Amino acid sequence: MPRWPQNLGVKRDTVISTPHLCAPYFREFSVMRNDGWASATWPLANQAIFVPFELDRPMRVTSAWWVNGNALASASADIGVYTADGTKLYSSGAVVLAGTNAYQTTGLGLPLTLPRGALYLALAVSSVSAQMYVYNPSNIGSDFACFMLGQASAFPLPAVATFAAYATQRVPYCGLTGRTF
Repeated sequence: MPRWPQNLGVKRDTVISTPHLCAPYFREFSVMRNDGWASATWPLANQAIFVPFELDRPMRVTSAWWVNGNALASASADIGVYTADGTKLYSSGAVVLAGTNAYQTTGLGLPLTLPRGALYLALAVSSVSAQMYVYNPSNIGSDFACFMLGQASAFPLPAVATFAAYATQRVPYCGLTGRTF
């Protein structure tokens, strides 16, 4: 009998979220206590923000989510996942923002299995007047923002991303929910 229990094919619920992804790179712990997150306008209308993450095993995604801010401005959001070379694996399509200061979830019609490896979580918003919850690490010397990418005029999310430097340093509060194998 082994000393530690073995994973005998047990599936684990998993959440990939930007607070968890960026926490190791921030010098303060406010990112995990939620006191550093605030409602702010989206940097540019139709801009997509790409947040890197890596999976050590395949993950079946069942829903994607983000946190709306104080003002929604009749805007829509599109959340998706891209490979490291910019190929879109999933996109929610335009979803009208609903509920101020609230989580908004979009379910996948069919679960999507993400491969292991380097991926990007993408979020695009149609209006600069829309407010979303973001973390602005510019005043704490974050290295994480250096790994983020952006794309102007990317709403709805394109089939192939044209990655560009992301200078705003706002980390959107969003994520994926699912199971790992």
